[in-house]
Amino acid sequence: MFRFFFSAVLILMPLLAVFSFVVSALGIGPRVGRMDPSAVPLVPLAGIWALEAAGLVAIFLLAEGRCGARWLDGIVAGSIAWIFRGPLVVVTVVVGAGVPRLPWWHLALAWWFLYVLCGVILGQLFPTPKAPPDTQPALPE
Repeated sequence: MFRFFFSAVLILMPLLAVFSFVVSALGIGPRVGRMDPSAVPLVPLAGIWALEAAGLVAIFLLAEGRCGARWLDGIVAGSIAWIFRGPLVVVTVVVGAGVPRLPWWHLALAWWFLYVLCGVILGQLFPTPKAPPDTQPALPE
């Protein structure tokens, strides 16, 4: 289990990094003074990506096996994680800082796509459970 956790975090981190750079390059996210994502140094960004990846893997492991299919477990886990990264962040930032809400909602929807994609990838990476050995004693012939 720990091997899957750490390897999945290492696989998701580059995906999160590429997404962050694409969003920044396309200008999807808001650029409000000190909240400009391109102003964050690389080391804290890597820590943020590692924390996001670890959270996604942990939520996937909690949901694993409860939805009927591994890809569906991934979609559910990504959507649950997105609630905390998407709408809650938008409401907190918009209400707390009094900034325009539209660019934050565009970014939140992009995060939903990313988190669901990460969840589906986790569903494909997760090893298929082995069938338990047959516990029935052999019948005499």
